[in-house]
Amino acid sequence: MSSLGPDPVPMTQTVREPRVDLSAQIPWKDDFSSILGFGPMPFTKIIATHQLVDEANRAPVPRRDGLTYVEQLLRSKVEGRAQAQLDRRVSGQIEREMRHVKSRHARINSLTRELEELSTHPVKGAHGEALQYAEAVETHDALVDRIRRETELGSKRHLARRGKKGIEVIALVIDFPVFLLAMLALFNVNVRLIAAGDLGSIVLGVTALLFALLGTILYALTMRQLGRRHRVYKSDEGYLDPPPRAKHRVVLEIWAMVLITAAIAVVMSVRIITDGVEAEAPMALVIAIALLFSGLIAVSGYLNWNAEFSDGSDETDRLEHLADELRARERRRTKLLEQRTSAIEDAGVRLAALDRMIARAGQDAEDQVVRSSCDRAIRLARSYHGLIGDADLMPPPRLDRSRLELAARQSIALTTHEQHFEVAYAGRRRDRAELDRAELDRAELE
Repeated sequence: MSSLGPDPVPMTQTVREPRVDLSAQIPWKDDFSSILGFGPMPFTKIIATHQLVDEANRAPVPRRDGLTYVEQLLRSKVEGRAQAQLDRRVSGQIEREMRHVKSRHARINSLTRELEELSTHPVKGAHGEALQYAEAVETHDALVDRIRRETELGSKRHLARRGKKGIEVIALVIDFPVFLLAMLALFNVNVRLIAAGDLGSIVLGVTALLFALLGTILYALTMRQLGRRHRVYKSDEGYLDPPPRAKHRVVLEIWAMVLITAAIAVVMSVRIITDGVEAEAPMALVIAIALLFSGLIAVSGYLNWNAEFSDGSDETDRLEHLADELRARERRRTKLLEQRTSAIEDAGVRLAALDRMIARAGQDAEDQVVRSSCDRAIRLARSYHGLIGDADLMPPPRLDRSRLELAARQSIALTTHEQHFEVAYAGRRRDRAELDRAELDRAELE
């Protein structure tokens, strides 16, 4: 057999892959309806949508994240507007609300300092002495126990005459007609000329009226002041019982009261007797009326003196003074606490509003980009060509949130600061109470 030579090399056949047509097109019906304003493309972004589709046809490289150049260029415009709006809200609304919160915190700190100063401010005693708050409360309670104990044992020196303002007013003014009658006689005032409008008589009448008023007030105040002084020496039975060292002074004061009352009674009696003689009235009637008015003057003086003498004791005066001081202090403290609580609640409300503003500002800026016609055009273009990116997975807007995040951190710091208010104030109050108790214990040991 003849050699046929080497085996022939088989010919390899080249298989060509079918050519994929990557030129995506936008249906003309969509163009027509969009021009008429019916969508799906935004009217102002029809050309931009075509540019996005053309870009995808030129560079059909699949990308699952990020944006193409035309997409970035289109989105950057609305991102700029969203960034400007975000900055305006941070600079305006958010910072303004933050200043309000800080002002409330400053008010809270001021009220807290006032409360602390009030807790250390001394209480004025009945004799002008300065007492610490705990010492004043202890003195008040000791006086209450002493008055209650002595009253239960039958003592009458602490009994007070309260709720008789009408009688006291009558006792103050009961002498006014008597003084006025005496002054009219002293200044020789003719009442009929006053009624006729005589200027000289009117001047004299006003002068007599003023002197009568002055005399009434001075007489009543003198009697009451002496009654208040004598109240210190009231016995358990309710009578005046001065100690030996003060008896001489008390006797002199009583004689002074008697002489003042007698002088006023004499002046009144002389006026009545003179008028009675001029009127040719029966002398017995004139003397009886003179004695009656003299007795009324004496009784009014005694009523004024007794109104103060019978009104409690020196202990009740001290107790009433301390009670008034402590009540005023407690009212002040309650008012400061109410104002502080209201300021804390207002600051809490404003902090919550601030947090909502911060969250809403960031969300609104993002929504402004995501819901814009530019993003709608990008998503629609991706759905047309299906080559680049995903229409449902758009990257988040590129916004500078540094100022917003700073505001959020400041809001958190303010919230934390507010939470420390009550804790810190309660701790300071506890420390102050312990210090007061230590001072009282040290005073008792001394």
